[in-house]
Amino acid sequence: MPSNNIRVFLRTLDLPLNAKLAFLEDAYGLRNLIYRNIPPIVLYDRNYFLKHVHGIGHAVVLVDQTEEMFVSVDPSLGPKYIFKLPKTDFIEAWRLKANATIIIYPKSYKIGEIKTPSITLMDYIPKGGKTG
Repeated sequence: MPSNNIRVFLRTLDLPLNAKLAFLEDAYGLRNLIYRNIPPIVLYDRNYFLKHVHGIGHAVVLVDQTEEMFVSVDPSLGPKYIFKLPKTDFIEAWRLKANATIIIYPKSYKIGEIKTPSITLMDYIPKGGKTG
């Protein structure tokens, strides 16, 4: 992954930005980044997405989402760079590349682990196991 190259490039531009390669648990992490106005660069299997055959990875920047789609910017599609990715197909193609995501963020911002909150049934059962 080119996250080291991106960090070097950001230093040459003298921008107060940092880059991190993350392997997110699921699309919940992507949604959180988009909501925080930190557009993630995701690597997904484009051939699987388009033709359901395995191929090499392809990177796009996710800039928005709807209930059914991720909206991406894809430099390879110029001059029309915006491409809508149906979530169900994209998530499967992204999973094939280990949910690899490059996050570029301000140095002053702390990016921790992005995880889905998990609540088990035990959290709802009163102590002693009696429900009613």
